[in-house]
Amino acid sequence: MNATSLRRMSALLFAMLVPATLAAAQPPVPGPVISKYDRANSNGDVAGQSITPQAPPTLYWYDGDRRRLLVPAREAATASSDPAVSARSATLSATAAAGGKDATMAAIRAAGKSATFIDADGSGKARSLPGGVVVTVANPTTQSDLDDLLSEFGTRVLRPVGAGGRVWLIESGAGLDALTLANTIHESRKVLSASPNWATARKTK
Repeated sequence: MNATSLRRMSALLFAMLVPATLAAAQPPVPGPVISKYDRANSNGDVAGQSITPQAPPTLYWYDGDRRRLLVPAREAATASSDPAVSARSATLSATAAAGGKDATMAAIRAAGKSATFIDADGSGKARSLPGGVVVTVANPTTQSDLDDLLSEFGTRVLRPVGAGGRVWLIESGAGLDALTLANTIHESRKVLSASPNWATARKTK
């Protein structure tokens, strides 16, 4: 190999090695700061831990035509003057805070009429659902006719509310049963409005 060939080979090796050496010497470019929640894979696993976000349950009722969101009352003292009822309310509050949607709904259902709620916007007092739904119809009606109308919902009229034949109290279970039935009847549009028969919770004196 002559001198010219050696010079050409040296130049070629220099051209190949220098860019790689310079690139390796460059400091790494910092990436975005990612929290452990953002690093979760599609299964929700992070560093051996499982992250399963729980959405709060969607609870609501109709105040006339206005749909109002509800949240479980957090203060056990608002539930009842009965210590046993207050204890159940405290358990409900703790479960709602720690257990996620499914656990919260199960706790509310188990609490029955002792479960208390407040409007999500913070208005109004804590209230419970002892049972019953208040139904308002557009025109005066009789108990018999209203019973026929409500038969598909598996309920019946208990008594009129006031005079005039437009507002009636109908039968339902307590707690979530009353809330669910009121919403189902209201959303059927077969009556003017339907709302739970709320009872204002009393604070312990």
